[in-house]
Amino acid sequence: MGAKDVERMREAVQRFIRAFDTWLTTQRVQSDPRRSGRRPTVVTNEVSPAEEVVRLAEDVRRWAAEAADAVALVGEYMTPQHDPGFNAVREWESMHQRGTLIEPMDVEAVLHGTDERLKLVDARVRSGRMLFPVEDPSVLHPLVWNSRVAARWLLSEYQRVPEEAAGELHYQWARRFGFPKYPDGEGFWGSLLSDAPSHAGQPRLRV
Repeated sequence: MGAKDVERMREAVQRFIRAFDTWLTTQRVQSDPRRSGRRPTVVTNEVSPAEEVVRLAEDVRRWAAEAADAVALVGEYMTPQHDPGFNAVREWESMHQRGTLIEPMDVEAVLHGTDERLKLVDARVRSGRMLFPVEDPSVLHPLVWNSRVAARWLLSEYQRVPEEAAGELHYQWARRFGFPKYPDGEGFWGSLLSDAPSHAGQPRLRV
């Protein structure tokens, strides 16, 4: 990846931000702080002409794919509230659907965070420093790469990389075994390896 590639990604993110903000003027936001998914978080307002709504949505779609790739590059994902690798920019249209877990403020936060990290990517590329710990991130397990490892690496917070990877693994184990949300490490592993009988919310790991 070269400086021109980073510049192209930054342009896509900036254009997506502008297009998304303009499209939002045709929408009515229904905030859902609990992320319950019971209703869409945006609905088209009653005063915007249908043709304008369609045109502005197409403008957003034009830049969505490349902006979403930038999000994936720098690891600006929404975890642990969402599945590993949840890309809010790629899923922006889901806000119109029941079951959505994002609202406009989430997309905007991810975009601005991505733009800031792309500045770090640009600085690394121009200085000749290694962008990521491996040339091809696909060699890493998705649970590791889709945690905030990429973001920590870009910020040169290398000591936090093992912590982020272990934290994501812990969260995913707890989620898959049906434990309550965000259990503490001692309680999770102590319960999982306990000799006591299992029950709802506290399964046991047996060899």
